[in-house]
Amino acid sequence: MELHGIKATRVTFLNALSACAAPELLAQARSIVEKITAAGMDRDVLVATAVVSAYARCGAIASAREVFDAMPARNIVSWNAMIEAYAQHGRGADAIAVFRLLELEGTFQANKITFLALIEACSCSWQGNLGTGRLFHRRAIASGFHTDESLKNSLVNMYSKCGSVEEARQVFDSIAPRTAISCSVMITTLAQNGFYREALELYREMQEEGLESNNMTFLSLLEASANLTALGQGRRIHASIIDYGLARDLLIQTALMYMYGKCAGLDEAREVFESMERKNVVAWTSIIAAYSQHGHCEESLELFRRMALDGVMPNEVTYGTLLSTCSHAGLVDEAYDNFVEMKNPRLTHYRCMVDALGRAGKLDEAEDLLNNMPFEPDSVAWVLFLGACKTHGSIERGSRAAESIREVAPESVSAGPFVMVSNMYGFSRVCVAG
Repeated sequence: MELHGIKATRVTFLNALSACAAPELLAQARSIVEKITAAGMDRDVLVATAVVSAYARCGAIASAREVFDAMPARNIVSWNAMIEAYAQHGRGADAIAVFRLLELEGTFQANKITFLALIEACSCSWQGNLGTGRLFHRRAIASGFHTDESLKNSLVNMYSKCGSVEEARQVFDSIAPRTAISCSVMITTLAQNGFYREALELYREMQEEGLESNNMTFLSLLEASANLTALGQGRRIHASIIDYGLARDLLIQTALMYMYGKCAGLDEAREVFESMERKNVVAWTSIIAAYSQHGHCEESLELFRRMALDGVMPNEVTYGTLLSTCSHAGLVDEAYDNFVEMKNPRLTHYRCMVDALGRAGKLDEAEDLLNNMPFEPDSVAWVLFLGACKTHGSIERGSRAAESIREVAPESVSAGPFVMVSNMYGFSRVCVAG
């Protein structure tokens, strides 16, 4: 277009910006913005709003805010774009702060898109922002948006993230008629909050109502089946997944391996694994964990070797699974070999290694590792060592471990570690007397 001397219009720029939808396209977005500025369209409210959204999609939130702040005039779409940008990138407090500025300006009324973004903003943090979420829920009702299904689905998700399953269920029960999307959101809410039987019951109702399931539904149902160790239910869900043509979905396959692993269906977990066209590190780790949790250490190690031959690099979860397996199987040398392969072992890996050495009776090495790891060992690491001292009758080391537990976590220490040491002394006296 530029080669033929055709001048770009507003529509041209809007279409070009809409294509910038991923971080790897940020350079392209910046190039388009330069052309917009050169064409004198950077002060156009529609174009500037599109730039804000494009930068947000590309992950350049600071640049999005710079453009937003420089806009000579804004409409409600502009405000929504900035609120959404923050909410979608987990910056809920910033999203709400922009909304407060909108209210102070007093020029525009919040619309459905505004409330959708604000409700998402209340779901951003790990524990969510329940009080503010309830406030925006009431505001949405007062503004007449309480009957909108997409808003209700967002509310269900928000209440779930904030830990209020009861309020999530109340919103869900107000949706009439129920849809596949609303049921899927509620099933996910129930499963993520430990209401596994309720999730499966809602799925049964969903089937009776003839509603279609999707990937999200099946992932949540597999999680519920796994945590209930309901192998029969898991198999029925697997059959439905096949009927829906989703059996080749990578996330579904990984969830199937997790479910079969939890339910001791190792042959079926292995069948799913071997059927995978592309095995990533999560898939390898899932099948290794499936065998590990049922004590099949040799199979886990063999799979780990296959993984290396396949050119897949293990991650910290893979190593943690393998170290724990070797520890419980008494394979301290194998545990050590894998431990030293790690570039940056975390505290959890050091714990596993302390446990492996302790179980093998190598208390000197375990204590040396505790005293020389690159960060302070926590109470869990010391408790593992204390347990090994009790098992092997090392009273002096056990006393040092109990004292270390008291030092690193004084607020959480009960009499337990010291009772354990006391019992060790009592057992020692019995042995001497005998």
